[in-house]
Amino acid sequence: MNVQEQILILREKNLGVRRIAKSLSLARNTVRDFLRDNDNKTILHSELAAFSSTAEKKSTGAKFI
Repeated sequence: MNVQEQILILREKNLGVRRIAKSLSLARNTVRDFLRDNDNKTILHSELAAFSSTAEKKSTGAKFI
């Protein structure tokens, strides 16, 4: 299991950044930056999926000449 997976598992257990960093011997900023980047990727992915499904619904009803 890699460090990123360990960070996410500990975060799912509602551990704070400081405790995660200490238990994995990482800097707090490293953990904070990873979680921030991971949250942004998750949000971007979910927004993209929602946009894609909305676009598909609109395009199936449109008639092209």
